[in-house]
Amino acid sequence: MKISGILWVLTGVVLLVGCRKEESIPSGKRYLKTKYIYASSKDKDPYAYTNYYYDGEWHLTKEIVVVKPDPITFKNTYKYQKGKLIEKSHFAPPQGSLSKYLTEENLVLYDNYIYSYPAEDLKIEKHYDFARQLLEDSAVYEYEDELLLKETHYRQGKYRWGKEYVYDRDGNKVKETEYPEGIYTLYFYKDGKKTKAIEYNKDGSVLVENDYVYKKENGYDIQEVHYSGPYGKFISFKSFFKNGLLVEEIRYHPTFIGAEWACYRYEYY
Repeated sequence: MKISGILWVLTGVVLLVGCRKEESIPSGKRYLKTKYIYASSKDKDPYAYTNYYYDGEWHLTKEIVVVKPDPITFKNTYKYQKGKLIEKSHFAPPQGSLSKYLTEENLVLYDNYIYSYPAEDLKIEKHYDFARQLLEDSAVYEYEDELLLKETHYRQGKYRWGKEYVYDRDGNKVKETEYPEGIYTLYFYKDGKKTKAIEYNKDGSVLVENDYVYKKENGYDIQEVHYSGPYGKFISFKSFFKNGLLVEEIRYHPTFIGAEWACYRYEYY
């Protein structure tokens, strides 16, 4: 697995607003400050975290990722033009380096993503792999009123996979289809909340069913995802919300039923 792949598997995404006053946040907006990753909700110390930085208009401009115990540092940077993302770059330690002696400036560019917008509802992404010196992947995203309708992915110029999305009149995603496999997922809602997601194969047989259960406990709004599929039946995710914000999420192991796989905690400005 490439270093960039390890980054996302280990850390996910965490936001930290650097040196910014709370009063500068746009009215009605809340921005994620930090996401910590723990091996278990019982752990006191996280094994990974990421610091994110924004510009004056609250566009994300930089992420600094740290994975413990012997700190491995990664960096992602973002550039914008007229409010639209035009470039994302991923930096990681040089091969064979001793990560504990590295600084942000020592990191090496591994991946570069270039974005263009040939039409109002069209976005093109090109992924350049600097380690292998090639155009690794490209993708075309098609939108309607800011809703993603279709994405098509190519690898080294050849079609690889794609997805199509259908929404209800409230903007809720009700169907997602994956190509070339033909697997599709139907989503169901009640009072604006997702209640069920059922994944089918191309022949219409059920592969996985997830039920979304909502509770209130100790001042938190809780959402549980109840999985039913090849691994059996169990709670796969448990999310805790306060004032509408996700503050903690526990992911449970699919084969060791009841055991926690990871815990994520969030802080906001």
